[in-house]
Amino acid sequence: MPAPTAEDQEKDKSIVKEINALLAANKTGHYVGNREFEQQFYVLKHAVDLDAKDWKVKRHAYDKFNDYNANRLKLESELDARIAAVEKSLSGKLPSKCRKFYNNQFVELKSARSESNELKRYKLKQHSVLCAKSSEEESESDEDTNEVDDLFWWWPFGDNTSEEKKKKRRRKKQQSHGCHQSCCDPRREAQYKRYAFGSGKGHFQNNEEYISKKTYLRNMYSAQYCGNAANYGLLDNFLKYNYVRFKLEESIEVSSFKCYAICCDPRREALYKRVAFGRGRGYVRKNQEYQQKKQYLRINHWRGYCENVGNYGLVDNFLMYNHVRLKLEGCIESRIGKFENEINISNHVECIKFYLNQKEALRSALNASNSQKRQVLKQNNRKCPHQGE
Repeated sequence: MPAPTAEDQEKDKSIVKEINALLAANKTGHYVGNREFEQQFYVLKHAVDLDAKDWKVKRHAYDKFNDYNANRLKLESELDARIAAVEKSLSGKLPSKCRKFYNNQFVELKSARSESNELKRYKLKQHSVLCAKSSEEESESDEDTNEVDDLFWWWPFGDNTSEEKKKKRRRKKQQSHGCHQSCCDPRREAQYKRYAFGSGKGHFQNNEEYISKKTYLRNMYSAQYCGNAANYGLLDNFLKYNYVRFKLEESIEVSSFKCYAICCDPRREALYKRVAFGRGRGYVRKNQEYQQKKQYLRINHWRGYCENVGNYGLVDNFLMYNHVRLKLEGCIESRIGKFENEINISNHVECIKFYLNQKEALRSALNASNSQKRQVLKQNNRKCPHQGE
């Protein structure tokens, strides 16, 4: 394994300094209980332990976390502003439906502050609408006037043409604030219940976006789905999202057959996890080279092993390195046993010292890198020059 160059060490020193400064100053906002933040923070924190020649990986982790954290703080600021606006609305006089509407917004917006950035953005968009109660009341008053006008449509002294135009405008206004056809239709109502409370298709169990959208459907159904004009397109939007999600999952499953065998073969995937997270053989506890390579495997597994084409050969490279390491450690142990025999049978003090020095050098090399192991084996394969005197 080639040693890092002077340029690598200089760049590594610079990026490590930036990462440490970012780690010390980034814990602001609503980060407690935010699983996405904890995962991003954990990856960045452990990227510092990589070797100096992997400074590009550290730079990538730094940029990725910096962008994520900036978006998180911006979205949390927008959520706080919207929460303040909702609190201001709740402090005034409101109809019962509007108070229930804004209370639901308040709860959803507060819970969104500790969720992923995607969920923050989605909930901020969904809960930034105003209560439509006042518009509905206007619609009801127009409807009463319209009924009175219909009684005197035959009156000869009025302008029937202008009255008809007024009626059309009122009907359009009534339709815009009234119940949506897709909601009031019993078939669509049954469809809404099926998608809001039924089981989903595909890989939805751990999909936070899917769960959030479905929870929102359920909440709005319990809050009288047909009574809120802002909710008329909820079902259609969910159906579009669900169709796209299911098609994307199908395309991923189809493309997985073309994926590299080490990634898509379940046996190789299990091997990757066993190598990355299992216990190692030999002298691994104090071997820095081994620990760095294993940590790199773990970080790339957390990022999504199959997503990066450059990661396909990672486990093969590690297995090759590990095979060489175990072979070299076996040679060192064999050489140490040989020197112990020489020490036991030797009667010359200088030879005993000579073999003891070689034995200690070999023993310390058990925790060194593979290149150092080779060098120590090459240097400590000599016979005592005083032997036979």
